[in-house]
Amino acid sequence: MKKTLLLLLSLFALLDVVEAQMNLNELANADAYHRVAQIRGTENLLREYFSGISNENDTVYVVLCPLMFCPRCEAEINVVQELLYMRKPDNPMVMIASSPNEQAARKYVANKFDFDEVIYDTELSFKSFLAFRTDEPRVPFIMKIDRKTGRLLTGGDYGGINGEFADALIRHAEPMPYYGELWEGIISFQPAASNCEGSDFEQAEIFSKMAVPSDSNALVSSITFPKISKGYLSFADELDNSIYLYSLTEKADNLSFVGRFAPNESEELSFVSIEHEKYFKLRDNNMALAMCLTGFMINRDTLAFSVSLPNLKYEEGNDMAYYNTPAIIFQNIHNEKEREFFPLELFGSLDSSSYIGHESFYYSEESDMLFFASFKGYPYFSLSDGIQNPFEDSFYEETPLFVVYDVHKKPVGRLGQLGQIHRDLHLGYVYDNPKITGHGNLIVVTDGTSGTLLIYDYNDMDKPRSTIEVFKASANNIMIDSLSYGKDEYFYQFQGCFQDVIVDVMMDSKSIYTLSIEDGCYFRKTFDVNGALKDTILVPNTIDEYPLEITGLCMVKNKVYAVGFYYDKQNHYLVLFD
Repeated sequence: MKKTLLLLLSLFALLDVVEAQMNLNELANADAYHRVAQIRGTENLLREYFSGISNENDTVYVVLCPLMFCPRCEAEINVVQELLYMRKPDNPMVMIASSPNEQAARKYVANKFDFDEVIYDTELSFKSFLAFRTDEPRVPFIMKIDRKTGRLLTGGDYGGINGEFADALIRHAEPMPYYGELWEGIISFQPAASNCEGSDFEQAEIFSKMAVPSDSNALVSSITFPKISKGYLSFADELDNSIYLYSLTEKADNLSFVGRFAPNESEELSFVSIEHEKYFKLRDNNMALAMCLTGFMINRDTLAFSVSLPNLKYEEGNDMAYYNTPAIIFQNIHNEKEREFFPLELFGSLDSSSYIGHESFYYSEESDMLFFASFKGYPYFSLSDGIQNPFEDSFYEETPLFVVYDVHKKPVGRLGQLGQIHRDLHLGYVYDNPKITGHGNLIVVTDGTSGTLLIYDYNDMDKPRSTIEVFKASANNIMIDSLSYGKDEYFYQFQGCFQDVIVDVMMDSKSIYTLSIEDGCYFRKTFDVNGALKDTILVPNTIDEYPLEITGLCMVKNKVYAVGFYYDKQNHYLVLFD
């Protein structure tokens, strides 16, 4: 969930480097969402961290990369590396590869980059001396350090990498201000396990625990957007950029690898209007990429998974433009030739200023309809474009959460709306976490952060028939710094305000189930279809001293379970909680 929210925020701004005599420390802190700074008093920790570097030079150029978190951002790494080596061939350039699975990270880095020195940081150890504007780094950071003094000289999410920037980086010698001197923000957020598990709530019990098999066929680096449906586990593996599919045994106590799925070359090139040879060169240099996002089994034979495909074309002046186009692929898992590819027409006449979120979608067997999360206007379009933006009251007259596609995969309507707290704080879709489910003639939608479920009838999706409050969310007690009102900076102040969130929602013929984080604790709640709360179960967020990532709900043998994963540095484990 956090990844989804912060990926949305990462679209706010890119900086242009245009001045020959640029001040990199000023540039790194000028209106940038992604920032890095050294924590005061950590000089010895920084020196120790880089003590294993074989090159003895005091000056070290560093690229800190959270692998595949922002895959297209990684294109700048090869560029800056080449520019620096041309100018300073004897100076070490080090990559910090951040990923939980070192074996998978080594394979990924070997295929993508060429660094003499790589630090594989599976524990985020750099956070002992570095602070970030977000809870973890979300984009590659270019840094220069002085090992002799133990100081970060400069570091940032710099855009417009060119020769002038490389010259400025080489010249730069002034230490960067410490964290807190120019900006502050949330360094990290970890739920307080002891406070939760020591509470008086009824606690969930482990129904089943099993390892997720990982081998040469499926070297699991991470488990992203997992879904359990129709007796299968599916998830996106970030470093392999594929959907992995596993089958559950009848007792739901073991997993078997079924296969990995991704767009084929023909699908990948569907929206590439430039010369294919040029496209392949861009892809080889990490400048173009088809991304697998999320998938689930819609029946026992068919996997549906969403992809984001590169859309490259020449526009006026023969300039090359790069867009992303969403698509969904239906694949018979028993016959690779039985495959349907559907590019998603965005909205047509429904709305010309909206965007589809590729990660969250839902398929209704009853109606044969698809529902994709949608976002209206900013931050997907610049405030300078003259379109509606969240600082205007008119923006909130209609704020749909999902777009509806019919059996022909054409957009036919929208449903859902942002909660009152988004309107009161003028947040638009920033920090929302849209979820959807359905059963029979009912469909349930939530923006995730307002704490409210909206119940619709399939036959009348214009307005909800009822609402359910999972938790209270109000703007009354939130302090607002109005000096940045109307600017990107305004949104940053609310990072710590939306830790309570509806993580998932599911329903059957009798009940509606939610998984929520409230005050740092995970709860599975059960409501009847009229909205009455039937029970609340506390789901643990640790197991065997390992932190659990509680990802959602699933139905196994007509019973709803909370789903969690943990990694013990050797294997990923799936845990189902009753």
